Amino acid sequence: MGELNAFSLIVPNIDLFIQMHVLKEAQSSSRIEGTHTGIDEALMDEEQIQPEKRDDWNEVRNYIKAVNSTIEQLETIPLCNRLIKDVHGVLLQGMRGKHKLPGEFRISQNWIGGSSLTDAAFIPPHHDGVELMMSDLEAFWHNNGIQVPHLVRIAIILWANLTLESV
Repeated sequence: MGELNAFSLIVPNIDLFIQMHVLKEAQSSSRIEGTHTGIDEALMDEEQIQPEKRDDWNEVRNYIKAVNSTIEQLETIPLCNRLIKDVHGVLLQGMRGKHKLPGEFRISQNWIGGSSLTDAAFIPPHHDGVELMMSDLEAFWHNNGIQVPHLVRIAIILWANLTLESV
């Protein structure tokens, strides 16, 4: 936070700085899913992108739309499961996951790494419990009775997100 505050003092246009950070994060995070779009390509208009690279480009652009949509919505509604579902719908709009219930919590078991559950590196909780766990997580976000530093609260939220991976 201190570094970001320092940047805000020396960067002439903080909004542009934030937009570029969102762009870089979108590009980096999409790479995890096998998307290969460079920063230079992410800045281009769709018609400038080679047809065989447009799906990857669209995934990065959806990520940017999802982040911007979240920021807009947080001005009128609190962090909640409805917001997560809305943003998930934006993220998968017209993409390879468009048939996997965009805007909904998962209804099947998934895993990370490996080719099946037997050799997976990580297996998140069974899908039957996701709705209840997400409700518990939302209650935690808004429970002012839990007195922990903000960084600890964020760490718990990130850990919960990892545990529920691909909700």
